[in-house]
Amino acid sequence: MPREKQEVTVSLGDGAAVVRRTGRSQPVVANILGQETDARGEIVRVWLDRLVHGPMESNFVGWTVGGAVVTELTRVLPKQA
Repeated sequence: MPREKQEVTVSLGDGAAVVRRTGRSQPVVANILGQETDARGEIVRVWLDRLVHGPMESNFVGWTVGGAVVTELTRVLPKQA
């Protein structure tokens, strides 16, 4: 039976990010090392102090993820019509 795709959400707070996965009660908390904003002041990229993604994960809800030592989150922007 194929495994159901797990939904991963990210919440950003003051100096920390909380990553929640469906089916797990314990969130992962990581410190924010840095962030980049766009011209409107919205956060578009975040660097965390640890890996919060697995080797086969490349997308969270609203974010792409990557990194070998730390996790880099890049906001997925809505497509313009």
